[in-house]
Amino acid sequence: VTKIGNKAFSPINYQLPKVSGGANITTIGANAFKGLTSLTTVDLSGTVTSIGEHAFDGCTGLSGIGSLLNNVTEIGDYAFQDCEYLDGEYINLNGAITYIGDYAFNNCATQGESYLSMHFNNLTNASIGYAAFSKCLGLNTINGTVSSIGTGAFAECERLSSIGTVLDNVTEIPSAVFYGCTGLYVSLT
Repeated sequence: VTKIGNKAFSPINYQLPKVSGGANITTIGANAFKGLTSLTTVDLSGTVTSIGEHAFDGCTGLSGIGSLLNNVTEIGDYAFQDCEYLDGEYINLNGAITYIGDYAFNNCATQGESYLSMHFNNLTNASIGYAAFSKCLGLNTINGTVSSIGTGAFAECERLSSIGTVLDNVTEIPSAVFYGCTGLYVSLT
């Protein structure tokens, strides 16, 4: 199997708590697992390069994605929206990524003590979409560089306390990009 097609497991009326294996999977299609609330773990090897829009949208029980994003070049709009329990993940996005979609991680890591650490590893050609991480309450650290950031990209990330060098390569800081990030201190040079 090299591709999980659009709506492959969505909507589904039975329990599917884990997806694993998939050494040859390169593409996860749009809406592939959308709304699958029983899904808690996605453990696919790091061969996935494209995640379609709404792929895991509404997977409210998803708490672990392992190395899923290690080789991804594109994360579609709303891909992980409302993954409320996404927790304890150190997510490393590499230099090959070009697009993190609008609302891609919107409303993630919102439950209890959930947290996320996001590392943008030299994403000099990457753009972060509109509200891509908005309301990602557990997002506490981001680092690395990107080429552009959309309006409200990190809005209402209340635990965000460090953005490292993220702004070093951007020429414009758009409206509301860090709106409501009450724990953040930024030094502009």
